[in-house]
Amino acid sequence: MVVPAGEAVPNALLRQAREAKNQTQDEVADGLIQLGARGVTGNLVSKWERGICRPSRFHRRLLCQYFQVTAEQLGFVGSSSPAVPEEIIRAALLEPAGASVKLSWLVWYGTADAAVVDRVTTLMDSLSEAVHSYEGPLRQPARQLLACGHEMLGKVAFDRLGYGTAYGHFLTMQHLGEQLGDASILELAAVHQGDLLRRRGDYELAVQRLESAASYAPQATDAVEGLRNQTLARAHAENGRKEAFRRSIEAAEAKALELQPGQHDWGSEFGLMAVLHEKAHGYTLLWEAEQALNIYAETEAALRMASLRDLGNFTILKAQAHAYAGNVDVGVKLGMDGLAFARRYGSPRHVSRVQRMHDRLSETPIGTSARMRDLAEALRAA
Repeated sequence: MVVPAGEAVPNALLRQAREAKNQTQDEVADGLIQLGARGVTGNLVSKWERGICRPSRFHRRLLCQYFQVTAEQLGFVGSSSPAVPEEIIRAALLEPAGASVKLSWLVWYGTADAAVVDRVTTLMDSLSEAVHSYEGPLRQPARQLLACGHEMLGKVAFDRLGYGTAYGHFLTMQHLGEQLGDASILELAAVHQGDLLRRRGDYELAVQRLESAASYAPQATDAVEGLRNQTLARAHAENGRKEAFRRSIEAAEAKALELQPGQHDWGSEFGLMAVLHEKAHGYTLLWEAEQALNIYAETEAALRMASLRDLGNFTILKAQAHAYAGNVDVGVKLGMDGLAFARRYGSPRHVSRVQRMHDRLSETPIGTSARMRDLAEALRAA
C-alpha cells in the first residue's frame, strides 16, 4: 500500500532484522520469492524500510516467516490504518458473498448458466488466496463460505458426470469441515461422496461412507442428517435392499416432518417433497411401482410453480414408475418428455437417468416392446 506524501515513517525494525541476517535488500527479495511471493524486488524492500509503502498482509506474513520473528518484532503492529471491526467486514463482504454463492446455485439449478459457475469459481480463487494469507477471526467464516462454494461446484460437476472433478470438490469440502470442526459440513461432504460412489455403482463403499457419517449427526443440523438418510435409502433401493430402504426413508421422512420454516441444507435439496419423491422412486426400483404412482399423484399439484429442472426430474421419475408398472407407452412418452426437459437445462445426469431406466428394463420382458426401441432412438439423439 502506497503511503501518502508526508506520512512515510521509516521501519527501523525491518531494516535491523535484515542487517542482523547480514543480507542486502535484493537477497531479502529473493528469499520472499522462494517463499511464494511474486514480483518482489530489492527496490520494493527498500521502500518498505523507508516507509514509502507498506507491505500487504500477505507480504507481512512472508517477512515474518523469512526472518522467523513476530509481526511486532518487525514493526508491523500499529503501522496500518485503524482496524475496521471484524463484524463490519463480515457484514459488508462475507455475508453478501455467501448469499451470492447460494443465489448462484439457485440460478444455475434453474438455468444451467455456465457464466454463474465461472463467477463462483473466480470468487473462490480470490477467497482461497485470502484464507491462506489471513490469520484473523474472519478466517473461519471465510472457510465456511469456501466449503459452500466447493459444494456447489461439486454438484455442478456431478450433474455434468464429471465424477473425478466432483469428488475433488467434495474432498476439499471435507478438509475445510475438518479445519472448522463443523459437523454439518463434514456430514454433508460425506453425503455427497457417498452419493457419487452410489452413482458409480459401488454400493458397498457408498453405504460405508454414508453410515460412517452418522457420527456427525448429534452436532449436525436435522436437514443434513435427513439428507444422509435419504441418500442411504436411494443406495439401498437401487440394490434391492427393501428393509434397509424402508428404515432409511422412514428416518428421512421423520426429519423432514420435524423441520422448522427456513431450515434446510445449503443447497435446499432436503425437504418433505424431496423425501416423498425419493420414497416413490425407491418403490419403483423395488418393483412396487403402483405405490410410487400413488405418491406422485398426491404430490403433483404442488409442483405447478416448480423450476424447469424440478419438472424434468419429476417427469423422469414418473416415466420410470409407469414403465416398471407395465404402462410402457406412457412410460416411454414421459421418458422422451424428460429427455426434452434435460436438454433444455443441459443436464447429462438427467439424461443418464433415462438411459439407466432403458438399460434396466431392457433386461426384462418389457425391453422387447417396440416403444422401448423408440426410447433407445431418442437416447441416441440426446
